[in-house]
Amino acid sequence: MNLIVEFHPEVRLAARAVYRRSELALEYAREPTPAAPERSGIQANVDAALGITSPKWLAIADTLVMVFSGSDASLTAFDAYTNIDLWTRTTELATPEVVGGGKVRLSEPPSDTDRIDMGVVPSFQYSERQARLRIDFGRQRHGIRHYAVSDCLIVGIDDNGLATLELSNLRVE
Repeated sequence: MNLIVEFHPEVRLAARAVYRRSELALEYAREPTPAAPERSGIQANVDAALGITSPKWLAIADTLVMVFSGSDASLTAFDAYTNIDLWTRTTELATPEVVGGGKVRLSEPPSDTDRIDMGVVPSFQYSERQARLRIDFGRQRHGIRHYAVSDCLIVGIDDNGLATLELSNLRVE
């Protein structure tokens, strides 16, 4: 299943990307931002007392799980259980031409479930020298538009949905 997403211009946020060898864990997450005014103070207390949380959807591609959350269903994090020794190594990954910066959101979040099975096994291409990782969802490489979502993530989108995730400044521990 194609994961249909859309881009919305906005300020790029700070984020971090790390791979932990001992756990075979790749993690990407936006840095926390101050609470939005509408979710602070009294409203936050009422929501907490009533158990109201922001909606969250998980897009799953094999062992990669992407988190889309909030009322706008924007990409906030992803993680993968993956072995770095099985990634395709390359000396250089070309930096894609970025056409915009902002948020990537689910076009139409499902109302009947919180999980979306992408039905694909992503491939991982890694340049250790550049500290860059490309996660590819098996689509043809033409027609992809690239958007900077954070200071270390570029998302590739084509007419059929999410095509690539490109991490830079990947810290390997």
